[in-house]
Amino acid sequence: MEIRLDIHPLGEILIVKALDKRIHYEESEDFGDQVQKALDESGFMNLLLDLQEVEYITTNALGRLIGIHKRIVEKKGQLKIVLTHKGVLEIFKITNLNKVLQIYPSKEKALKSFERPG
Repeated sequence: MEIRLDIHPLGEILIVKALDKRIHYEESEDFGDQVQKALDESGFMNLLLDLQEVEYITTNALGRLIGIHKRIVEKKGQLKIVLTHKGVLEIFKITNLNKVLQIYPSKEKALKSFERPG
């Protein structure tokens, strides 16, 4: 199944916003493929992944996020994730991904963090 994403550049940052509330197992492959394809085609190394609308995400999709993060870091880029749903944030905490990935409560804070080194 295909997940709906809004993908657009902002300066040197590629912004990917998930438009669906749920990322099921069936959509997780497409989710990862679309994000990676957008990064490859744009040549951008910095990604802001906006998951504010997401209320449910599978561990398979989390695995795809880790793969994307790894590729971005290898290219000396940065991945910032915007999360607002408590349930999804709890999944990131349970899996300790909140310690590996940079998570922000708003798009504005995530964008501002790109201005600072590291």
